Amino acid sequence: MKKYSLLVSVALLFGQTPDVFAQHVPAPAGIPSVSRSLGLRECVLQSLENNLQVRVQRYVPLLDQADIEIEKAFFDPVFRAGASQTGYQHRERIIWAPSGAQLNRDRAEVFYSEISKQLITGGQIDLRYEDQRMENRLFRPDPEYYSGLNLLLTQPLLDGFGRNSSLYRVRLSKKNREISSRVFEQTLLNVAYEVEAAYWDLVLAIRLVDIQKQNLDLAQSLLSRNTERFDVGMLPSYEILENQSHVASRRENLLSVVNALEDANDRLATLMNLLDSPAGGFSFLPLDDVVCEAFEPSASDSLAVAFERRPDLKQASLAIERSDLRLRYVRNQSLPSLNLITGLGLHGFDHAYSAAHDDLRDDNTYDWRIGVVFEVPFGSRESRYQHRKAVLLRQQAADQMRSLQQRVLTDIREAVRQIQTDQERIPAAMLAREFAQQRMQVEESLFDQGMSTTHDLLEYQQTLALAQLDELRAQVDLRKAFSKLRFLEGRLLDEFGFEFVEPDIWEE
Repeated sequence: MKKYSLLVSVALLFGQTPDVFAQHVPAPAGIPSVSRSLGLRECVLQSLENNLQVRVQRYVPLLDQADIEIEKAFFDPVFRAGASQTGYQHRERIIWAPSGAQLNRDRAEVFYSEISKQLITGGQIDLRYEDQRMENRLFRPDPEYYSGLNLLLTQPLLDGFGRNSSLYRVRLSKKNREISSRVFEQTLLNVAYEVEAAYWDLVLAIRLVDIQKQNLDLAQSLLSRNTERFDVGMLPSYEILENQSHVASRRENLLSVVNALEDANDRLATLMNLLDSPAGGFSFLPLDDVVCEAFEPSASDSLAVAFERRPDLKQASLAIERSDLRLRYVRNQSLPSLNLITGLGLHGFDHAYSAAHDDLRDDNTYDWRIGVVFEVPFGSRESRYQHRKAVLLRQQAADQMRSLQQRVLTDIREAVRQIQTDQERIPAAMLAREFAQQRMQVEESLFDQGMSTTHDLLEYQQTLALAQLDELRAQVDLRKAFSKLRFLEGRLLDEFGFEFVEPDIWEE
């Protein structure tokens, strides 16, 4: 079972669909449509489970974990075994031979087996067992046997010495794995933020359709009344023409917002990976109301939360740690090479294999060695520039961190100001809409009394529609500004009751 999961703390709670969302625009002809009533939280949950971007990014930590195990395998013992046979023929100068030379043949058969292991100190240890069978037709016509058991240790004392050097690739892979986890968490945040924005865009699109329908109905109703007045000679023809023009224009506007609604619906379906469902198209009916409670944001509080919670800041910090890891490794690699070589061996030699093998247990048949090998390249150009490159990468990572922190500071301040502005826009837009509605009612009364024209009434209808749109946009903008601030703080998932769990990714 997957362990990259979002723990759900409570069940979804569904309320009643508001009347403002009751109207539904069907999908285009030829595309089957399935209506689904969804709350914002359920949309986010389904997107985090099914979104293709999330699925793709999820593979990266899996691949990085595989790299860790691959690098650890460097320290696994290695067994080797081999057998060979060699022979050659040549002339030997023999003083007692009549011709002064004799044809000689040498032959050797070797079998060996060994176990090698890399040490975390940077060295390598080898244990080798070897059997040889040797023949020389001229000097040793009878075969001779050699058996040997040797233990060899090679240990760097400068370049390559210690855990920082031997475990560098393992630690580097682990750091990459931590970074990929933060990238995956950031992907989840990005998708949740995109889904919430798409959800409120869908709410806006549905409400726009309602507003445009209402505006079109008002123009059509007025056209019916004007047609009756024209038929009895109470209205000039140019007012009918102007009314018909407004009806056609508002019908065009309605078609545009219906198309925008279908686009918004598809964007949300794409984020939830439902667009290519066998069931066909989905028409979503949002359950959550756009109106939200006001609160006073604090840039300093939000900034403190962001520095603690944001995955991209953690990722940048891990990148600095990775640069430090590389810098320590490169500094070690820039040292001269000084290797300690030690060995101890037991050996046996006889004309019989069993006797040669038995000699291995003789305390008097052994050999040992100890020595050092020093090596330094002339100029050390590679090590010097590797070190310089590591220093530059460290400075680059630090500058990227500072740049990101500045961007976070700027973005949060902008988000706080946007919330404050949108909270002030709503009452102003609401008051403007109320005034526009009252003014249109007055204009309708004047029109009924013959004291106003069709042109004036149509203008006030359009003014009311624009005021309704401004109020709606202010409400949606405030919702999206709240979402952006929570996203910038890195706690958007918490708002939906989800928790990112660091997984044991090998359990599928």
